[in-house]
Amino acid sequence: MNKDWIRSTCRDLQLYYNPKVGNKLRMDTSTNALGENPAGRRELVECTKLNVGQYPNTYGDNLRDELAKLYGMKADNFVVGNGSDEALDIIMKTLVEPGETVITAHPAYVLHSFFVKINAGRTVAVDLDEDFQLDVDEINSTKGKLVLLCTPNNPTSNTFRMDDLKAVIEGADRPVVVDEAYGEYTGNSFLPLVEKYDNLIVTRTFSKAYGLAGMRIGYMAAGLEMAEALQKVKIPYSLNMIGERVAIAALRDREFLDRSVRVVNEERP
Repeated sequence: MNKDWIRSTCRDLQLYYNPKVGNKLRMDTSTNALGENPAGRRELVECTKLNVGQYPNTYGDNLRDELAKLYGMKADNFVVGNGSDEALDIIMKTLVEPGETVITAHPAYVLHSFFVKINAGRTVAVDLDEDFQLDVDEINSTKGKLVLLCTPNNPTSNTFRMDDLKAVIEGADRPVVVDEAYGEYTGNSFLPLVEKYDNLIVTRTFSKAYGLAGMRIGYMAAGLEMAEALQKVKIPYSLNMIGERVAIAALRDREFLDRSVRVVNEERP
């Protein structure tokens, strides 16, 4: 095959490393310590009655309505899809022009730079300080189209200081994405602030605290104008009808979520 057929920004990509471990305990994917979500499992059984010959809701409106109730926001503040990884991909497709720079932290979630690269952007990683906290001055002084940070941070597991994140959001006229894949494990969230800051996008997943990694369900929240722009880029029907129903069931089962968070927080050193 002629390698020139492949876009230049994708020619040196490597396959995502996913070792086959059999029945051994995996420590690299941070799945739920309690196993799968029982409410999700029960709903999955009920889903055998669905007519899967029809398309799902175009934009996952039922799940967006449920999220709006949970957070006291509007359904149009939310974009739902096939894992929070899809959300990150949508963000790059919507906001980053080829060749533009995305600022991330180091170390950070390995797929952050991946989504930048496949969308023809470039990554500049700013080192965390000796306490694994953000170097706010360095981030704010670094030129770039967008800032992408996760809190609690993967792989360092610590939560960034709220005031530091606010300083980044307020520090420059550019979008700031806060990846809260592990957000349920901390009492602080930036999701309720998306209406206050029109440059803020918050992503979340059902893979961790909700125990639904195999279903691939995620969402993001933003101000109404930003959310609309992101929704236009999202692939229609990307969240299947089974995933949507299972996610709604999991949202309504707060007891499992609370236990999941409690067992992790109690076992942390």
